[in-house]
Amino acid sequence: MSSIRFAPLRSERFVLLIQGGDQRRRIFQLLLHDKRGSVFVAFPYLSSSQGILGRYLLPASEGKPIDIKLEEGGKTTSRRVKYTQHFDGEAHFSQDGQVRTTIRKQSSALAEVSGHLFTVHVHGGIDGFQLATSKDSGEVSTKRTALTFSFGDEVPTEFKFVGKWYTCEQLSEMNSNELAPEVIGPQVGLKNRAGEYQNGFLLAPPLGSPCQDHVLVLTCEKLNNFSSATKSALSFIGGFDRKEIVTDPSRNTSFLALLYDEKADFAALQTRLGSIDWRNAN
Repeated sequence: MSSIRFAPLRSERFVLLIQGGDQRRRIFQLLLHDKRGSVFVAFPYLSSSQGILGRYLLPASEGKPIDIKLEEGGKTTSRRVKYTQHFDGEAHFSQDGQVRTTIRKQSSALAEVSGHLFTVHVHGGIDGFQLATSKDSGEVSTKRTALTFSFGDEVPTEFKFVGKWYTCEQLSEMNSNELAPEVIGPQVGLKNRAGEYQNGFLLAPPLGSPCQDHVLVLTCEKLNNFSSATKSALSFIGGFDRKEIVTDPSRNTSFLALLYDEKADFAALQTRLGSIDWRNAN
């Protein structure tokens, strides 16, 4: 097979939007501008800032399903935090001057990751997210690029974004199609586990970053509305252990998770679980 060249979009900041019917709304941000090679995922667009987050243990299960309840061992926040995974694998939730950076762990170094980096899951519809503006025209810029995943006339009620992290060499090894084009990207079509095609983008940090030879494969797919949420909510998981730990059902593993979901009893949750917010934050 001839050598394959990948053509990702390179930008410091990506804004991810959903188009459904006549609605187009901002969902989250992906930032790849850090000169140290860090990856940031930020959630500034949901109207509710009531959140539960924490570091959660997934005990050895020998392949059996395990339910994780975020309230068990979690903390609350009323701020819109961001997730960071540094080049060395240090992972945490933070927001300068607003929350204490206590929800953290040592994850995989980005140079060692090959595969799943994070998932952003939206349920309860998209009405609670900010509407797109003229800034979200889709023009590609090295500073800020807006990317839209479209669901045609349908307004999705539940969907998820999945970010997978690879080197270009790893992507080349994964592509076994002898008829593959010489240049792939920035838009790609990928099959999910059910064999259905998903729309995706190849994204990368600006040239000069320690991760300039890495590519984030970002896909989005509609889900079958398993959630009972009636208002827009967002969850995130990331900060995974090394692949040999995560894929071994005989070993404990842990991850970081976050849920923004408006709750009538949020004040009671704050009292019961505690909060990572600085009390004097604006």
